Amino acid sequence: MKSHNRIRRGKEKAQQRKGLESGDGGS
Repeated sequence: MKSHNRIRRGKEKAQQRKGLESGDGGS
């Protein structure tokens, strides 16, 4: 489960980075 959580966190970070690049995700 820890491994899954780590992957999910990485995916969330990747999405946040995409949002920042698009300028639609600040915070």
